[in-house]
Formats: sequence, C-alpha cells, structure tokens
Amino acid sequence: MICFCWSQLPYYAANCIGAFVRQTNERVVVVATRPKVPIRGMEQAASCEIKWLSSESDSRDIISLTGEMPRALFVSGWAIPIFNHYRDAVRADGGKVYAMSDGNSASWLVAMIRSIRFRLMYRSKYDGFFVPGKSGCRLFQMFGVDASRIASGLYSADPLVFHGEVPLVKRGKRMVFVGRFEPVKNVLALCDAFRMVSGEKQGWRLELYGCGSLKNKLLAGHGIYIRDFLQPRELSEVYRSARVFVLPSIREPWGLVVHEAALSGCVLLLSDCIGAADDFVGVHNGVRFNPRKVSDIACAMQKVFTMTDTELELAQQESLQKSSQISPRAFVEGANRLLTLQK
Repeated sequence: MICFCWSQLPYYAANCIGAFVRQTNERVVVVATRPKVPIRGMEQAASCEIKWLSSESDSRDIISLTGEMPRALFVSGWAIPIFNHYRDAVRADGGKVYAMSDGNSASWLVAMIRSIRFRLMYRSKYDGFFVPGKSGCRLFQMFGVDASRIASGLYSADPLVFHGEVPLVKRGKRMVFVGRFEPVKNVLALCDAFRMVSGEKQGWRLELYGCGSLKNKLLAGHGIYIRDFLQPRELSEVYRSARVFVLPSIREPWGLVVHEAALSGCVLLLSDCIGAADDFVGVHNGVRFNPRKVSDIACAMQKVFTMTDTELELAQQESLQKSSQISPRAFVEGANRLLTLQK
C-alpha cells in the first residue's frame, strides 16, 4: 500500500493523486487535514480513500487509519509531528519515505543556515524528495541531496480545467489576483500600485478573488473589484477572460495559481519571491518585480498595460508552451521515479 500524507490537502493535490491512482494496481490511501478554503469534490478527485485527521494533533497511528503499514509513504514536509511519527513507523518497518516539499531558494545566507539544519536533522530521515519545479531541485541540491534522489512534478493544475484558447487581444483589459487575502500575499500594496498608475483611467480593472483576514481592508472602487473565493471550474472562466495574472507575494514557495494562469494563456506579472516563476516566466510572457516597493509593482503594471498586440500574442504562446510541461502526468512520473529508485 502507498500512502500520501498531506497537510490541508488542496484540490490540485487530490487531482494529481487521482492521476497516480488510475495508473497503479496498488492500493493508495490519503491521510490529510482539511484545507482552509471550502473546496468540494475532493474524494472524487483523489479516486481513492481519504482518511481525514481531526487536526494536526490527531493521535491515531498509521495502521489504525489505513488498516495496514504502508510500504511507501509520501509526506508533506517535516514540520508536522504526527506525520513524523508516521514516517518513523514506516521506516522502522522497512518501508520507504519521501518528503514532499515546495521550498525554494532563499538568499545565500538563509539558504546556508537552512542547509546546515537540514543536513543535521532531516536528510537521513527520507529516501527521496519530491518538489514542484526548478527552484525546489536547486534548493535540495544546495542542501547536499544527490540529484538522483530528487523528483519534480509535485504540483500541477488540471489542464482539462485550465486552458486558454481565446487570444489575449480579444480579452478585456482585466488583471486578476487569485489567493488568500493575507499580509504575505501583499494585496494592499497591489491595490496601491494599481491606483498609483491610474489603472482605471487607462481602461483596466483589477479583480481580486479569494478570502482572508484582509478582506475588509481591501477598498473596492477606482477600477478595483473584490470577489469571493471560487471553485476551480468557476475560476477557470475568470482566467480565460483576463489578459494579466498578478501575484505580488512577499513569500511564495511555488505558487500553483501561476500554473493555472499560464495554462490559461495569461501574461504573468509576478513578484521576484515566487518559486514558480522559474518554471513559467520566459522572454516574452512575464514581468517580475520587487514586491516590497509599491513603485516597482506600479512600474511592472505599466509595462504590461502598454504591450502591443504582437507582444500579447507572443506572451500567450510562451505561457501556453511553458505551462504544458507540467501536468498531473508529471506528478505520476515523479512519484514513480522515486518509488523505482529505491527498489
């Protein structure tokens, strides 16, 4: 039996696990805590049993949850004590454990400190490491992990849901943000930047979709619209009608929403703290900025506001091309590579 342990299981993870389940004859079980956002249809997406923990302090052991000891365990990170108990139990029984991590490269000094801690405390406790993309591979190699023990493909949006055939030049002047309304997402600075460049006067609108503690502090008006959290299929329609996707986070290990937007053909306006930018921003389809300077965000906005029809066409082609390289199939390939590596 193969088990995936996931904290706050997101819908895209359930969808990727479902792709894995459909290509194996082996029993697969998911053990997870529930996500903070109200996603529906999780069990159907995963195509297997999901054992929901009441909280991260739930004390039930792995066998009482799944009915048997897994031969292989994929576990999200190493910060959750109950998952670490599962890890130790599986390894003690002779099974293999793979850490799923979305960390990306930080500053050189921070990375070196983290590297020392990782080598002392964690590296020997896992048989392999599963990461989303290039930034994760780079980080774990910096941590001293051999490249053969690292697989990418951990995260993926669903290309059957998110796709972008409508040409950007035929879409309205819409810029969208999708995510939590929390300080780490830098949404207040985003709105300040939009007002600074007089986005509404240039015919643009900024739409923010999500939920969170800052919702009541976000001021609508002057071309800014605050919207509620949407289910994936509803959200895909929003992306397909937008020219630009913006994510101004001051910390973003990877950023699944970037893949959703790239699959939808959007121009990508991203902070330089976003791990997924390494996978999806190319020569034509994106602008990166310093999220801690409102003026820098505003300058980046102005660049995408003035893109020509030809530039928009090239941007869409590049977003679609780069996003096609990551999919649930890549998740399946990455998981299987780690499983095969240890045989």
